[in-house]
Amino acid sequence: MLRFGRVVIVLAGGVLAAGLLSGTAPPPPGPSFNAVAEGEVTHNTAGSSCTPQRFSARSTFVDTGHVVHTLRNEGTVPAVVYVTWLVAPAATVRVDEPNPGNCPF
Repeated sequence: MLRFGRVVIVLAGGVLAAGLLSGTAPPPPGPSFNAVAEGEVTHNTAGSSCTPQRFSARSTFVDTGHVVHTLRNEGTVPAVVYVTWLVAPAATVRVDEPNPGNCPF
């Protein structure tokens, strides 16, 4: 975690095994910048359409925050993903929200 005045930068990385779902993730209180280093992941948000988006190795995507989502590895090899969150100094990275019930996750 790095603090720069009114912004906190939180860095994380992880391996998502083949066929694994990250679980219903609570929405972060701010945007996240995601980089898929290896494998492929499917990002699904609880927005109005719940349309899954697939991202392969060497691709990036932005999650605007404040929306419940999942990250799945539907492939046959592990996926490696790095995430950078920007949050306010007093905020927490994890903000629990109930499952909205409008998506199949």
